[in-house]
Amino acid sequence: MIEPLFRHAHLTDAVAQLIYDEFWKDRDGMSVADLRAHLQTATNPDRIPICLVALVDGELAGTVNLIDNDDRKRTHLHPWLAAMVVVERHRGKGIGTLLVQALLAEASRLGFGGVYFGTDGPGFYTRLGAQLHEQVTAGFCIMRFALPSLRTPEKMRTGEVLFSGPSFQALEVGAQDLDEIQCFFEANPEYFLAVGGMGPGTDEARKEFDDRPPEGWPYSRKWFIRFVDGKGSTIGVADVVSDLLAEGVWHIGLFIIATALHGTGTAKAVHSGLEDWIRCDGARWLRLNVAAGNSRAERFWERAGYAQVRTREGIEIGRRVHTMRVMTKPLANGRLAEYLGIVARDRPEAP
Repeated sequence: MIEPLFRHAHLTDAVAQLIYDEFWKDRDGMSVADLRAHLQTATNPDRIPICLVALVDGELAGTVNLIDNDDRKRTHLHPWLAAMVVVERHRGKGIGTLLVQALLAEASRLGFGGVYFGTDGPGFYTRLGAQLHEQVTAGFCIMRFALPSLRTPEKMRTGEVLFSGPSFQALEVGAQDLDEIQCFFEANPEYFLAVGGMGPGTDEARKEFDDRPPEGWPYSRKWFIRFVDGKGSTIGVADVVSDLLAEGVWHIGLFIIATALHGTGTAKAVHSGLEDWIRCDGARWLRLNVAAGNSRAERFWERAGYAQVRTREGIEIGRRVHTMRVMTKPLANGRLAEYLGIVARDRPEAP
């Protein structure tokens, strides 16, 4: 039986000792007390860290953990499978496989598009479907499990966790959240000032919530998303439209991160989590518009891998008139010609 550790808190000391004996006994860096403290934070099934334990006749038989990151040199990779170990007398019974499969199911449930881990024994994980991500040394590599998302529009409820990342969670915005979103816009007006020449309107949150693509544009769904930190405070907002203009093309219409977090890597981490979530829902292309001259935004999207496909001039936003750069990013090794073949509107010669 595989269960979350918090349901069997009396086993916390035993789990800490098991991990210590397997990974830390012969090297510095972590004590049993340190491990116990980490394990005691795994109390919420809807956010990482998550610790699972295998039980045989009520006794501890193994454990595995889902954490933000386990490599200080590769902090952009998340989440991580860590500290997977089976009690010696229970090895060879398939318990390790059950632990890994259960952990991957949890990661998929939370909306992650993949799980990373480091190992010197890739054979076991390869048999379970993991693929090489990076060969670090001759005897050690980083691997990744690609995951399907278990969260579909039909299964979602407003306010549920769409996906998580380092120090944030993504939640779908409901009408009950609009006052908080309006406060966030007013506390972080830089986007509106840069693009529209004025701060957010008094009903800006409602407008964004109700906004939809122009009449006649095909799409399947709009997602209005807020990103919250560990205290539940909103640190960012995005809206995303799935299958806009063509199946498999997802459009990012709004992406704002709190001004106080600019330059901290938060925007990169949030976008990475958003991209993984979009990819695992079957998207093949990302699309967005950025105002020419908004240099901070242009640099961010270019560094994130987006490339311009065309421009559109004379676009009025608030008090300003812009030349908008239409940018795309392939999520499945697609070629630009393929994209332009399915999105005629974005061809340079199109009106």
